[in-house]
Amino acid sequence: MVDREARCETAEPQAPEGGAPRVVAIGADAFTDRPGGLGRYAQDLTAASSTITLIVLGRGDPPAGIIGVSRPDAPLVDRITRVTREVLRADPDVVDVHFALYGLLPVLLRPRRPVVAHHQGPWAEESHSGRGSPSRYGARDLIERFVLRRAHTVVTLSDAFRDHVIDRHGLFPARVVTVPPGVTCPPAGDPHRARSLIGVDDGTPVVVVARRLVARTGVDILLRAWVGVVESEPAAHLVVVGEGPEEKSLRDLAAELGVEATVTFAGRVSDAVLADLWAAAEVAVVPTRALEGFGLVLLEAGCHGTASVVTDVGGLPEVVGRLSPDLVVRADPRSLAVRLRGVLDGSSPPPERGIVRAWARSYDWSSVALRHSEIYRQAVNPTARPRAVIVSHSAAAGGAEIALSRTLAAVRANGLPLDVHVIAFEDGPLLRSLDAMGISNEVVEVERRALDLDRSAADSATAAALGPALATGGLRLLRRLRSLCPDVVAANGFKSGGLVIPAAALMRLPVVWHLHVDLEDPSMHPTGRRVLRSLAALTTATIANSDFTRMSWGLDRDVDVVVHPVHGRTRSAVPEPIGRPTIAMVGRISPWKGQLVLLEALARAFPRDDGEGPRAAIVGAPLFGEDPYLDAVRARASEPDLAGRVTITGFVDDVDAVYDAASIVVHASTDPEPFGQVVIEAMAARRAVISTAHGGVPEIITDGIDGTLVDPGDVNALADALRRLVNDQQLRMRLAAAGERRAADFAPGSNAGAVVEVYRRAAESRRRR
Repeated sequence: MVDREARCETAEPQAPEGGAPRVVAIGADAFTDRPGGLGRYAQDLTAASSTITLIVLGRGDPPAGIIGVSRPDAPLVDRITRVTREVLRADPDVVDVHFALYGLLPVLLRPRRPVVAHHQGPWAEESHSGRGSPSRYGARDLIERFVLRRAHTVVTLSDAFRDHVIDRHGLFPARVVTVPPGVTCPPAGDPHRARSLIGVDDGTPVVVVARRLVARTGVDILLRAWVGVVESEPAAHLVVVGEGPEEKSLRDLAAELGVEATVTFAGRVSDAVLADLWAAAEVAVVPTRALEGFGLVLLEAGCHGTASVVTDVGGLPEVVGRLSPDLVVRADPRSLAVRLRGVLDGSSPPPERGIVRAWARSYDWSSVALRHSEIYRQAVNPTARPRAVIVSHSAAAGGAEIALSRTLAAVRANGLPLDVHVIAFEDGPLLRSLDAMGISNEVVEVERRALDLDRSAADSATAAALGPALATGGLRLLRRLRSLCPDVVAANGFKSGGLVIPAAALMRLPVVWHLHVDLEDPSMHPTGRRVLRSLAALTTATIANSDFTRMSWGLDRDVDVVVHPVHGRTRSAVPEPIGRPTIAMVGRISPWKGQLVLLEALARAFPRDDGEGPRAAIVGAPLFGEDPYLDAVRARASEPDLAGRVTITGFVDDVDAVYDAASIVVHASTDPEPFGQVVIEAMAARRAVISTAHGGVPEIITDGIDGTLVDPGDVNALADALRRLVNDQQLRMRLAAAGERRAADFAPGSNAGAVVEVYRRAAESRRRR
């Protein structure tokens, strides 16, 4: 139906810098011709704003700021053509689509024009719930989805519908914002005039429902409930305001139920008559059975002090809950009847009319218009706050994932201008930490065997064998990115880059690659190394975790930057524990992390346990099929020369407690460590650190000043360093204090601004193409 890539085109800036964007809004029928929530909302928002021109279908003279372009009953092609022509003639800075059908052509014909879409209700689903034809439903759903996905921002009236539209259409969560509507309260209605109109005396309890008479609005539920109401309150009278295709069946139902004498079907009435009815009503009812985004009628009734009993559908509980949660009932006749009887017999009265009026008037159109002005400004300058999708192949508690989590926590805590959605290829601790921060995330599944591909086996034959799994995962990712339409996409880790970079290239999206591995690692297969370097050349920018990592990839472009990770320490350091020293090693259990090196060094440095010598704590768990190495570590720790002196804890959530309980922290990687987050964590905890002198660690530690460096894999050198620090507490304290000062350079949040700037520049580069 449409070119998918066009949906994700970056908007061109249209408004003069500092000026208010000119907005053309596309509605449906004029409210004066066909009353309804969409028409009322669009008309009132236009009246509250000085920059919006609203295009609608209408017969009479429209109010200021509104252009009527065709009769509502004109042929569909004529309506669409006239609306489109008027939008193109106006040449606005922003197109605001309130009704997807009439917005489709303007959006298609101006693919780089900023679009905002209002989603007051799911047009396709509403028509389907009204028993529309399946083919018409399918077409409407496609049109609605295209317009929503093309929009820079989708505005919903309640959080309930925000969640609904995100789930249904797969939208980038940060693209969807909740902006409740306002209300313009008319002069107070006359209850006596209303009672005279419907033919009841002043003592008659009146209940009013004002809805379009379609299946989803649930007026049939209210009629069935009304049977139970009049059994206990026979004088009560129900007024049904509105028209629609269900009117005849509802009249027949009232007769069938035997309540027709206590029900008035008023049809369509003027605003003045409706105001009188609200003023006369003891209570209003909104008995919706499905798809209610907000319910503007709640505020309209509230202007006259009339509270509404509502069903627990869509946004109704959210809105009425601010007034009184007791007004919300289940969408069934019995629950509704019980609540209405409580109102009419006084056993459970609604809030006082003054309170209801104040609640309704708190929904102020001027503040709604100001919020929309901000939304329109952001739409014409989207890269001022880019929307990034970050893809991580793993959700485990590995170094790359921890670094990402800490950076995003700082972005959120400091209010930096970046909206983020994270995709992982598996579930795990990373996603739990993002949930806790309120950062949206999801899993796009990739076969386990592809995720477990070892860097040493990345040859052509292995790639061919994994081809179907990689292709399937890549297609899933591509489809999801096309739905999300980010300004920039990022890959966190070398495995995710293999799928992200081709997908971004197909979509012409800028891509940032977070690099955490040493590409010159001897275990890396030469074929894999060549492929990864080729992919890096296709990126818009890279972010390496150290100078060492960047150089190992051979990157020397201006856009290839180094941003060091940060530690996660948020509490003050505590003094070293008194008594027998503890040597801690924290990190993934893996051959190259050097747990066995530490155990051999401990055995050589302290061959006999005199009861006062140091103990060792090995903290961490294996990943990626490394359990056999854990078995080897356990076996070595249980041998006679170390038995009873080594504790293997497994994964620990509170790693700060591990550092607090330690005297010395060892980092004994046998292969170059691209950075070494454990090193800065231990230094921030004011603990003396011994580390191997390769990879990114020398960028952190100055030997003999703020830590101790030894050659990788040198058991004797590590044993000497252990003896020296265990036997010299003053040396430990001096190194620990200097290490804490050095760790301040890697404090939480210190790198977030640099990362956001890389993303912003990458997103901006797309505009310049």
